[in-house]
Amino acid sequence: MNILTQNIRTMSSREVADLCGKEHRNVCRDIDALNESYEQMGLLKVEQGYYTLQNTGNQQHRQFLLSKEQTIDLITGYRADIRIRINRRWQELEAQASQPVMPALPDFTNPAEAARAWASEFEQKQIAQEQLALAAPKVAHYDAVVERSTLLNATQVAHSIGLPSAQALNKKLEPMGVYNGNCKRGKEFRAWFIEKGLGEMKQASTGHQQPLFTTKGQAWIFEKLASSEVA
Repeated sequence: MNILTQNIRTMSSREVADLCGKEHRNVCRDIDALNESYEQMGLLKVEQGYYTLQNTGNQQHRQFLLSKEQTIDLITGYRADIRIRINRRWQELEAQASQPVMPALPDFTNPAEAARAWASEFEQKQIAQEQLALAAPKVAHYDAVVERSTLLNATQVAHSIGLPSAQALNKKLEPMGVYNGNCKRGKEFRAWFIEKGLGEMKQASTGHQQPLFTTKGQAWIFEKLASSEVA
């Protein structure tokens, strides 16, 4: 018998506040603003929940539960040391999720217990198949959301590294040969930039192709600009 359990890992807004050295109410305010952007873009919002404190009895206090992608979206504009702490914490959470939880095996020498165990496994498989069939459209939509949320536009990258605008960022990138020289319908990444996994061309709502940076591309830009400033 092989029973697998899967845990969906989330990080609470309280833990984000602790890691970032911010007040929880301010983190909640930032998440409210993030949810407004998600709503405008047709993306899934950060789920809101509640917690109680021993000194306030049954009074409920709101908090949010963020996926990894939502956490990255939230802290992209925060300081570099904050992003590093968040990334390290997510590595710990994912390491915990990769460790399987092995349930206690039934006593197969007892015919009645063995029969109940096999019947339970059969029922669980049937339920799992039904749930997978129902969840398939939602999973496809979630995959599309995750793919989009891991890509950053020029404005987001500019703000994350301390530049005021996309124009200021592009002014620094153009001498590096990141963009094609003759783009009549807007900026386009050169082939080498895409092949290295630093950026992707995605269709925007206007119908045109929009250059979007991967998190790897964001780190590459930060390193290039940092080394050029040192030089």
